[in-house]
Amino acid sequence: TVYISPALRQKQTSSDNNSIIELKLCLQSQLNRLSKKNSSSISIEIESIYRSQSRSTMNSCLYQLCHDSLLSSLSSTDQKVGSYLLENFLQIFIQHINDEVSNKINDNLFIFISYIYAFYMTNGKIIFDIARYLLNIDQLNEKRLELILLLLKAIGFVIHRDDPLQLKTFLQELRTKCSSSTLLISSSKCLEFMTDTIKSLKNNDVRELSVKDKTLDKTNILNVGLQDFLNVKEQERWWIVGST
Repeated sequence: TVYISPALRQKQTSSDNNSIIELKLCLQSQLNRLSKKNSSSISIEIESIYRSQSRSTMNSCLYQLCHDSLLSSLSSTDQKVGSYLLENFLQIFIQHINDEVSNKINDNLFIFISYIYAFYMTNGKIIFDIARYLLNIDQLNEKRLELILLLLKAIGFVIHRDDPLQLKTFLQELRTKCSSSTLLISSSKCLEFMTDTIKSLKNNDVRELSVKDKTLDKTNILNVGLQDFLNVKEQERWWIVGST
């Protein structure tokens, strides 16, 4: 083993830190310019950065930037990146599921995860897993009902288009839980909004999200459920080839 003096080791560490800072600035500049019109060109640019950097470092930097953007104040190149984001965000989501203090952390996370599905990075399994987790971990309360309604409002019509039978079954489960919960007030605005939302979904009475894009690849959808992400220490990441 070659001896490295403390001074040289510190210099190498400082150099590595500077490289990570420069990489984050480069990625942040791309994310700051992101819009619907230039999403394809930015995606290509980020993919080129991936080819010139360590995948582990890129994953970590990209996750940290997304994390800071979503949570500090209140699409990616392949399945490995999408699953990395999902795994970390879902862990945070579960940690905050029973927060007594009202905040926007889980609202932001659930919306972000919903649009990951809407842009075909994952399939509906993870969405229904999370929704049923909210529905069944305890008596349904108003906060968890708000999260479910947030999901239905954001991508309900995308789900209706992709899997109407699964959605119909879930809505029946939702109504049953609402009627049996003693934590919900019958005059609650959430219940009124839920009734209106279910009616609109049945009538297909809202414009679908305009996420159909020729650049979106539906053949590479991540088919992983909530428990797969939560049990990675026991089961490992079976959806990533060569992962441990």
